[in-house]
Amino acid sequence: MSPFDFPEAPYTIDKIMKAIQAQIIDPPQSPASEVSSSARRVDEAGGTTPEAHPIPTSALVSDGTPRSQLLSQLELLRQRQGLTPPYQIRSHRPIVGGFLDLIKRLIHWGSQPYVDAVRKRQEAFNDATLQTLREVAKELAGAARRDVALDQSLNGTKDAILECAEQMRCYLEDLITEKQQYLEELTEKTKRSLLDNTEKAKKEAHQSLQESQHYLETLVDQTKESLLDNTNKAKREAQQGLQDKQHYLEDLIDQTKESLLDNTDKAKREAQQGLQDKQHYLEDLIDQTKESLLDNTNKAKDELYQSLEDLNRKKDLLFSEFERTVGQLRGAIAEEMAERRKTDLMLESRARSLEHRYELASFFKAVPAEKRLAILDATRGPYEDIYVRQSIYVQEFDGVPGQVLDVGCGRGELLNQLRNEGFECWGAEIDPLMIEICRHNGEHVVDMDAIAALRSVQPASLGGVFAAQVVEHLFPGELLTFLRLARTRLAQGGRMILETLNPASVGVLIKSYFRDIDHKQPVHPEYLKLLTTLAGFERVELHYLSPFEEKERLPNLPTAKKLGITDQAREELQQRFDQLNELLYGMQDYYILAEQGDPLSPEEVTELEEAPVDE
Repeated sequence: MSPFDFPEAPYTIDKIMKAIQAQIIDPPQSPASEVSSSARRVDEAGGTTPEAHPIPTSALVSDGTPRSQLLSQLELLRQRQGLTPPYQIRSHRPIVGGFLDLIKRLIHWGSQPYVDAVRKRQEAFNDATLQTLREVAKELAGAARRDVALDQSLNGTKDAILECAEQMRCYLEDLITEKQQYLEELTEKTKRSLLDNTEKAKKEAHQSLQESQHYLETLVDQTKESLLDNTNKAKREAQQGLQDKQHYLEDLIDQTKESLLDNTDKAKREAQQGLQDKQHYLEDLIDQTKESLLDNTNKAKDELYQSLEDLNRKKDLLFSEFERTVGQLRGAIAEEMAERRKTDLMLESRARSLEHRYELASFFKAVPAEKRLAILDATRGPYEDIYVRQSIYVQEFDGVPGQVLDVGCGRGELLNQLRNEGFECWGAEIDPLMIEICRHNGEHVVDMDAIAALRSVQPASLGGVFAAQVVEHLFPGELLTFLRLARTRLAQGGRMILETLNPASVGVLIKSYFRDIDHKQPVHPEYLKLLTTLAGFERVELHYLSPFEEKERLPNLPTAKKLGITDQAREELQQRFDQLNELLYGMQDYYILAEQGDPLSPEEVTELEEAPVDE
């Protein structure tokens, strides 16, 4: 190994991010194997590893419930607080090692009092926070037990209602099926009876007509035979005494004609009378059959209508009883929900009262407004500078489908620009002084925190959500709730922008993060991008802002000639200095740009809003 070949660093930002992703996606390895593998890598590279301070694995064991997970995290925080791993400052470089060792010792000696003071204040704050969280955990445990009892009661009531409804539905279906079958059978019987009676009447009429026809034919034949006999007899008598009995014959023929006409008319009248009698008989028989069928049909209809009316009355009684039972259950559920809301409000009030012990609002209210604004200009930056820095976000909201909400809007630098560009926008802020300044400038600002502001609007009603230097003031559970609510409140195509400090740059932690004791935790840029993606957003992008000034960064190395080394060695050493510059003095801020994809269904919105989060 040459004097300017550096061993691989055992801990880098990339390796830490890969370890975090491995903890989320794959099951973690045991602490012993991780320490041994890290030691092996350092030994192979020729370096030394700091002393290991293992955390007992019992602090990470839980039964999966939110309460046990919260207690495990509290125990882990208690064990980790105040740990300051010792390390040795030395260099193995044969040429510049002494010089580098001296620089490191001077930096360490100069920054140690400030770091120790910050660490002690942070440890004191951590102790108070742990005690507060333990009290909240006790209240949450009681609420969880009451919720389990309420869920069991509601589940039993729901099962009873479903069983009653199913029995009623089966009874009604069976009754309707039985009545339909009875009606079909009665209709079929009526049709068959009508057809049989009609066919029988037709047969009787046909038989009567045939008998009448035969009688008439027989009568005509007899008349013809009688006429022929009389005619023949008259001819024979006429031939024997034609001359003597001509007048007698004429008289006899006249008499015979009259008799024949009388007999013919009488036969016709008798035939017509017989036909009329048969016709009247058939008509009476058909009328009687029709009346009988109508009576039977009307009687069946009346019986069926009566059965249907009885069935409807029974159905109305059952539905009335069912509605009364449902109303009682709804009242009971409403009372339980009201009691549960009272309990939640009480717990929320208790939690807020505990949080207020460590808030800074009461302290800063006593500070004059002019002095607070001067402090804000010195720490955050003047209004004009922030106005220019946030102007890059205006174009990101072009074409969004709705209003833009600025959470933690401060003095309203972005709201002023959005309003001038024609956007419909409003802000949410909890600092009374900032609200007064925004309203004085004509901005629409409400007195709400980030989560309350998102809960106050309808789902899919916002076109954009913006939060600058807000997420570092939220606890982990609040951050996850904020991401879920933002996804439900954004319409399809809406955009969310989150700006915060960049803890991947060590100089930012010392220069900016620890200057505000209200900061809850630093959020690594890659991890915030991962959380945004897991929350369901699409097209998640990471952008860096605000580089350190050149005078604040480590200067470039002198020439190789001045250092007394080769150009290649000087270039490799300069690369290491550049890496150190990026680690110490990288970008000061970053922002996440994310877009809402497909619209959410009401069930998905309810699921995201009610999803439990462990604080």
